Amino acid sequence: MVDRGVIDVAARGLAERAVAAARELTSDGRAIDDHQVVVERVAYAATEARVIAELASAPGELAEIASLAAAELAAGIPHRLLPVAPVLGLGRVGYDEAAQAAIAAGLAPSAVERSANR
Repeated sequence: MVDRGVIDVAARGLAERAVAAARELTSDGRAIDDHQVVVERVAYAATEARVIAELASAPGELAEIASLAAAELAAGIPHRLLPVAPVLGLGRVGYDEAAQAAIAAGLAPSAVERSANR
């Protein structure tokens, strides 16, 4: 079983770093118009992280599909932030080994096939 909690913590941590950096970049939103592309990417990533948090607490009967959805969303967050990471000063926008393993397990062909066959 995929550890949705690990995915949740990792995605939330990355999104929170990006939001904090965007706040600083935009002077708490006062310069938001000057950084629309950056803000859009960060807002999207933060929204995806919030969805992952909800999926992490999905009940048992939804666990399998929630794990697949959380892994899919989490896999996309670093890619969404990568182009704006230098502007935000984020440095590395990836996950630790535990999160990478949980995401990989959630996206493994066997996991996807199990969900599709239900």
